[in-house]
Amino acid sequence: MSDAFRYYSCVFKISACKIHTSRAIMLKNANVAFPFTVEASSHGYGPRVENKIFDQESYRAVGEKIAHSLDPFTNILLKLPKR
Repeated sequence: MSDAFRYYSCVFKISACKIHTSRAIMLKNANVAFPFTVEASSHGYGPRVENKIFDQESYRAVGEKIAHSLDPFTNILLKLPKR
């Protein structure tokens, strides 16, 4: 997992101020079971005092990690009973 990912910052509910976002609409109206949003900074984040500036390679690496995480997740979903 990337050192820029912070699980403790994740929110696993849709608050009232977010009900008109695409994620909330996909969950409610399109019956998408696990909609999610990937947020990115144009400046960067670092776990230390200094910030890491994101560049093209940083975004590519994050995209690769997201893509790799979707395969096991998809395999889990395929094993769930149909609803």
